[in-house]
Amino acid sequence: GAALGRRVAALLDPAARPDLPTSLGRLVTPGTDQEAPAAALRIGPKPRYDEAREVYVLSEELELAGVPGAVWAYTLGGYPVLKNWVEYRRGRMLTLDDAEWLEGIVRRVAALLALGPELDAGYAAAKGGKQ
Repeated sequence: GAALGRRVAALLDPAARPDLPTSLGRLVTPGTDQEAPAAALRIGPKPRYDEAREVYVLSEELELAGVPGAVWAYTLGGYPVLKNWVEYRRGRMLTLDDAEWLEGIVRRVAALLALGPELDAGYAAAKGGKQ
């Protein structure tokens, strides 16, 4: 249980550098799989999630690819994490640190959601039939 707790803590700690899949949450040029150039890191006035493509369309020049629906819908404290982060920066140019942070949010949330069955099993084992 403690090891699982450390994994969750590492995912929630912005200073931690857990090993995360790089296939998710990539800032790309629309219609390509090419990394978006720094000059294109602007969030447009109407970002939107394209569920069919699992892409968060940030502007005509920028998409956040590899965003599973469960990651898009993830809320923390009742707030949609990705939507709120992006909406707060609407119309702004992202720094390279912002871009890395946004990609990391997608990867951390996906990893956290993947731990769900292990967390549930750990809870059930700890509860051990107690009511």
